[in-house]
Amino acid sequence: SPKFATTAPSSRDLSKVQMGAKDQWNLWEAEASVAAAEKHWPEAWAAFEAKSALEDRAGMRWFRARTLCRWAEAHLARGEPDDVQRARELLAQALAEYEAMDVPFYVARTKAQLQSLPA
Repeated sequence: SPKFATTAPSSRDLSKVQMGAKDQWNLWEAEASVAAAEKHWPEAWAAFEAKSALEDRAGMRWFRARTLCRWAEAHLARGEPDDVQRARELLAQALAEYEAMDVPFYVARTKAQLQSLPA
């Protein structure tokens, strides 16, 4: 409703809102997705980095591996000279997580993504 739109804090103005870790995690997920879709790369990288770091600290291996894959996909979408190498690094980290969790489907999928990258 219009009233909600004028009173709800924007995602860019949440300094006055108390958030738990789950709320922050969800916010970073949304910010990474939106910023990448809108090609706002510095904001996307910051959100992916923050989300991945939280997942690492919290032992959220599955979610961290997915975040690393999505981060790699964003680098490939941007397509600048260093992006393929950065995507390779992120996918290698995701692969290590999937292997440690023993999830063969995602191990195979991530290996295929790595093999499909240009040299």
